[in-house]
Amino acid sequence: MKHILTESHAARLVTSFGFSALFGVETYFLSLHLPDLFSRDLVEHALLLVALGIAAFRGGRAVSGDGVFSWLRHPFCAETADSSGAGNSTGPRYEGGILSVIGQAICCPICSGTWVAVCLLTLYVLAPAWGAIVIYLLAAAGIGECLVYTTERAEWQARAAREEAGSQWLAKNPETRWPAVILAAKGGQDLHWLEATRRMNGRRDV
Repeated sequence: MKHILTESHAARLVTSFGFSALFGVETYFLSLHLPDLFSRDLVEHALLLVALGIAAFRGGRAVSGDGVFSWLRHPFCAETADSSGAGNSTGPRYEGGILSVIGQAICCPICSGTWVAVCLLTLYVLAPAWGAIVIYLLAAAGIGECLVYTTERAEWQARAAREEAGSQWLAKNPETRWPAVILAAKGGQDLHWLEATRRMNGRRDV
């Protein structure tokens, strides 16, 4: 049994076909409800499509990386040091068997996002009110994540540019002396920074 779950390449292949077959069944089921989905107003339909896409994006990232779903990833996925040296990456815990396919589907945001989209659309077909609520909530969370990322990126870029500009200014003005009143106003909290400035200027009397 362990061989089938974690080692067998044949079991992995069969499981992959099983996932594909399940996706085909879900697609066929949803196709039966196409008249209901496309009978809505064009603007409403477009809004639902955009919301579903953002919701699938957020749901896929949540399943693949958020701590709230760590219990789901743990049996199938493992964290390893990223090749870039920055942080860790999540990958399948096993190289073969049934569990390797499940692990790959969970740790890949695109794969998990696809299945999240299928589940959300199925829920929307079976229970439109509940489905719409879940889709729009996840879409709002996805938009919020994008805004947080954009804001943090802009803040870090601004900080890097400010530090670079300060370093270039000090390099062009090695004779600069910082008034003691600045340190007094700061309560002497930046003495380590003053010492670094002294070393940069090659002076001991800054």
